[in-house]
Amino acid sequence: MIVLTDPTSRLPAIRLEARRSIRDFADRSVSIDDLGTLLFAMQGRRRANDKRLTPSAGARYPLTLTVAVRRVATLSAGLYRYDVERHALDAIDNDAMALSKAAAATFEAPWVAEAALALHISAAFEKTTIPYADQPPAGRAERYVWLEAGHVAQNAALTAAALDLATVLVAGFDDAAMGRAFCIPPTEKPLGLMPVGYPKAG
Repeated sequence: MIVLTDPTSRLPAIRLEARRSIRDFADRSVSIDDLGTLLFAMQGRRRANDKRLTPSAGARYPLTLTVAVRRVATLSAGLYRYDVERHALDAIDNDAMALSKAAAATFEAPWVAEAALALHISAAFEKTTIPYADQPPAGRAERYVWLEAGHVAQNAALTAAALDLATVLVAGFDDAAMGRAFCIPPTEKPLGLMPVGYPKAG
């Protein structure tokens, strides 16, 4: 387990105008503190209560974040799962090729492999769909999960922009291949991928 530093003092000011979809990454390491800040912005808990920084229908929180690391200072390459409760990373695989496998799972995004890291959002849909199964119209509960993933991705994009990092949301991929690349358990569904790094100059 890698315990991350308290990010609350590092949460950046919102810079809506700075948010861009960037696909060209410099060959430069991202700091572990910046990674921790991104993860906290996506799923971190508020100090005052058990609620997270992103909204969730019924506070069910069906999402999980997994990180493929290629170049993060002081962190070995491989796969890590974000532990919300401890604000920590749990190593799940030391595969240094995880990011390349994620890129191969996309339909048209080989540049994913050039990022310093990639954040993967997956969901255990049943955490939300079962409690809301009887809410009309049928199938509405699944919509709540997708909306929550959008909130998480936007928090990541805004935080990355404020940290002068580049990212973009990638949703075009083979679900099974992406699940294997990130060691996603069968109880979860891959939803979105956000490669992160410093933007390439020029």
